[in-house]
Amino acid sequence: MMVLVVKDHEDKLVGRVEYPMGNRKFKIVAGDDSFAIDFPLRWNRTAELRGGNKDSVLSLRRQRGWLPQHEFEIPDYGTLVSDSAFWSRYDMCNYQLNGESVGSVQKISASRDVGKLALLPASLPLHIRIFILAL
Repeated sequence: MMVLVVKDHEDKLVGRVEYPMGNRKFKIVAGDDSFAIDFPLRWNRTAELRGGNKDSVLSLRRQRGWLPQHEFEIPDYGTLVSDSAFWSRYDMCNYQLNGESVGSVQKISASRDVGKLALLPASLPLHIRIFILAL
């Protein structure tokens, strides 16, 4: 199993993502709560974030066509749309909400895999910010 450790700007542990080997279901732990990431078999590379009851979808990520663009649909918040720059050395991805820039996610290093950095609105719940970072 691989684990992504999530820290805040003060280097404090705030959550983790567990990636079991050979499994299509990931797990997010944020504080005392845990969430599941499911990958249903669909043409548009969809991922669903589900809470403890597994019935409701808290956020949905889906590919937008054949380009590297994607979107996160978040109930009661809106849809974050990426403008991925596939030419970026840092795999940088900016997000827009209603046409305005609201955040970004990028690799920390272009030469080796040491992690990612996410700058997302604090108004998004922590488990959704971790979901965006994890994918």
